[in-house]
Amino acid sequence: MAKAIAFVSSDRLGDSLIGMVTVNNLQQAGHEVIVFSDYLFQLRCWFPGFTIRPYPKSFAATSDWQDFDKVLVLFDRPYVSELRSHHPRVEVMSDSELFRTPQPMVDIQMAYCRRYWGVVDPVRHNGIMAATVGSVDVIDGRIVIHPTSVDPFKVWPQDKFLQLASDLLAEGFEPVFVVAPSEKGAWCSAEAAGYKVMSFDSLSDVAGFLTRANYFIGCDSGLGHLASCLGVPTVSIAIRRGTARLWAPSWHISEVVLAPSWLFCRPLKTRYWKRALGPKQVMKSFRRLVARTEIA
Repeated sequence: MAKAIAFVSSDRLGDSLIGMVTVNNLQQAGHEVIVFSDYLFQLRCWFPGFTIRPYPKSFAATSDWQDFDKVLVLFDRPYVSELRSHHPRVEVMSDSELFRTPQPMVDIQMAYCRRYWGVVDPVRHNGIMAATVGSVDVIDGRIVIHPTSVDPFKVWPQDKFLQLASDLLAEGFEPVFVVAPSEKGAWCSAEAAGYKVMSFDSLSDVAGFLTRANYFIGCDSGLGHLASCLGVPTVSIAIRRGTARLWAPSWHISEVVLAPSWLFCRPLKTRYWKRALGPKQVMKSFRRLVARTEIA
C-alpha cells in the first residue's frame, strides 16, 4: 500500500544526494515522499517532480508530522528523539546492518529499498534533472577543481593543488578552481598565478557550472557527488580505502587517489597523508580517468 513519507535527509551535501536514490525509488514505487533538506532545497529546481522543503526551525514543534504515515531519516541525529516524541513510526535508515556492509553507499540505498520497501528493481539514479545533463555546451578541456571541504582534515595542501593545476595546464587542460564565497580570499595566490577562481551565490549555480566541465578533481566532499550525479567524471582525493569504498562518488566514471600504502595504520595516515600524497599521484589517477572516459 502506498504511503505518505517524510524523508529527513542529512546535513551534508553528499549524503543528501545519495539519499535521493531512496527517495527516487520510493516515489517511482508509488509512495508520496516529501523531502526535508537545506542542501536539496537549494537544488530543488534540479529535482523536478519532487517536493523538497528546508529543515523546519524546530523538529519538535513546527512541522505537522502527523500528516505522514512514516518519517524516514537517513542518519541518526539528535533531532530523532524529538521526532519520536510525537510520531510513532520513525525509521532511521542507518540503523540497518546494510549500512555496515563494504559496498558503495549508493548501492546500500538500493539494497535498502529492496529489502525494507519491496522495490523489485531499484535504480541508481537519484532523480536529478536528466534533461540538462548532456544537453549543455561542455567547454572542451575544462577541469573543475574543488580544493576545500567542510572537514579541514580532508583538505589537501594549497601548494599541491597549485602544482596540480600547473601540470594540468601543461597538458592542455583548463583548470578552474571553485570555492565558496567565504573561501575565495584564501585563494588569492591561485588568482595571482593566473588561474580562474570561481565562487557562486547559490548551489544551483554551482551545479550549472559543473555541467559544462569535462572533469572534476577535488577533496572528499559533497561537490564530487554533485559532479558525479550530473554526469561529470571525477577524481577524489581521499585518505582511507575503507572510507573511499563507501563514500566515493559512484554515479559516473570515477577514480580515487588514496594516501600511500606505506602509511599502513590510522595514526600514520592522520599525521602524514597530506605530506605523503603528491601531485604526481593525482595526475596518474587523472590520466587513468581520461583514458577510461575516452573508452566509454
